[in-house]
Amino acid sequence: MSRPFSYNDENFTVIGNLLFCHIWLTKDILAGNGIVEIPPKIFDRLEYKTNLMLRVTSKFGTSAAANAAIGIKDISGIHYLYSGSDIDSSAYNYLIGFYLLKDI
Repeated sequence: MSRPFSYNDENFTVIGNLLFCHIWLTKDILAGNGIVEIPPKIFDRLEYKTNLMLRVTSKFGTSAAANAAIGIKDISGIHYLYSGSDIDSSAYNYLIGFYLLKDI
């Protein structure tokens, strides 16, 4: 049986065994650079380390939406989500996706 786990901040929300990512893009993201830090307790529970997320906009009258290949980088023992390609924050406002979490 798994232990209950709960987490919520400005970038991540855990509901059951799903981690929802809702990352507001405030600056351009260059390929390979860290986007946000992953808390250690969440990283320990991730089932997989790569994902596709939606790049979406909140601008009215635009249809800008696309996938983004997202990976995880270890930089000096701290884990970060990173994008495999550049993301222009003037075109996209959010990264949205989810990860499965392990029962621990």
